[in-house]
Amino acid sequence: MRTMWGKFLVTTTATLAVAGLAACSSSETESDTEAGTETSSETSSETETDTGDGAASESGDATEAFIAAYGDGVQAMSSTTQSFTMVMDMGDLGSTDASGVIDYSQDPYTMQMTMAVPGAGEIEMIMLDGGIYMGLGEAAGGGYVFMSADDPSLDGAFEESTMDPIAQLESFTAAVESVEEIGAEEVDGVETTHYNVTVDGASLAETAGQAAGAMPDTITYDIWLDSEGRTVQMTYDIQEPTAVSTTMTFSDFGEAVTIEAPPADEVVDMTEMNAG
Repeated sequence: MRTMWGKFLVTTTATLAVAGLAACSSSETESDTEAGTETSSETSSETETDTGDGAASESGDATEAFIAAYGDGVQAMSSTTQSFTMVMDMGDLGSTDASGVIDYSQDPYTMQMTMAVPGAGEIEMIMLDGGIYMGLGEAAGGGYVFMSADDPSLDGAFEESTMDPIAQLESFTAAVESVEEIGAEEVDGVETTHYNVTVDGASLAETAGQAAGAMPDTITYDIWLDSEGRTVQMTYDIQEPTAVSTTMTFSDFGEAVTIEAPPADEVVDMTEMNAG
């Protein structure tokens, strides 16, 4: 059970980073920047990643323009906050809905997310205090369990390759095979540019700590970027090994958020129990 949640957390953090939610690490930004302040949209040289197949030079391909805008969005999100929603439709298996907030002014960043999971009810995840608190809801008798970052059951969810946003950005842009610019569209009142992005599935599986066969050969994302390159919406479908349709939205950039640990008397420290 705990290993399952470890894999889920790895996939979730990687997906959020791929979506452009990742901010530069503390070594890349000023330590005294507060959440909600404006940051430079200067494109980092790391984001100008060569796709390796010359796709950007092909007539009508928008790879270079997308990667440049996407990199600007990552820079714009440095040391700030945002809200997100995620819906994963798994057909006959049901649908998982999630919503939460992320605070990238913290190093490592902190996150609070509530999910409605078929067969499990409502589950809360809080990334804080060097680990993760999990509230398993009424189905598990209430309360929370805490697992530290070095708990092996988390399957590397807090490893540098997963938490480092620059590494995630580079991994995603390196996996891009082609990009088509669909055009200007409005999403929830925000003016955006809609891109259709095809990426190499094996590369993304590696980013998420999964075997190459865990994803199809290619995955097509629809990504909507605002005027600063920030991801406002992202959708994608995967048919193998399990059909999943995912939609994510992002908003409230720079708004104040509060992410706190649950009351101590409601927490069971799994790390201490395992050590004992």
